[in-house]
Amino acid sequence: MRDDIRDAISLLNSHGIPAMRSKDPGYLVFEVGESVFRALLPADPTRAAGLLINAVGDRGKILDDYRKTIQGLGRFESLPADDVAWDDLFSNGDPVETGAVIFQSQGAEDHPISLDLLIMSDGTWQPDGFDSDVKGTAGDVRDYLAQWVEEQS
Repeated sequence: MRDDIRDAISLLNSHGIPAMRSKDPGYLVFEVGESVFRALLPADPTRAAGLLINAVGDRGKILDDYRKTIQGLGRFESLPADDVAWDDLFSNGDPVETGAVIFQSQGAEDHPISLDLLIMSDGTWQPDGFDSDVKGTAGDVRDYLAQWVEEQS
């Protein structure tokens, strides 16, 4: 396991994510942007490092894909998340929220309607606050939003 940890640290450092062993056994400390994280070491730290590197590197591209996909559907704003739980992604391998798309359109009687979509590190989306079973990819978000607008009208 020690070699796996050393390999993970080396991999993260080589991709611009400063990392080192924590003073607490079983934890790794790493930095993304200006935030420092202390993450529980998973069973396969090298795989976790790869997931983290890909997610950090793809973050901007994922949001750009959503911007392009919903262009022309209504008014929207896409924002990167301020506090990304990169430590959860490293420890558990689960996708974490990396941004949001705030979509607005005209509903019934010209009342504005708004829906927030959470954008995850694996490129998927889910509505914020309801429909927690609904998830998708950038490719199908346009159909979901068009249907949602129709239901609101």
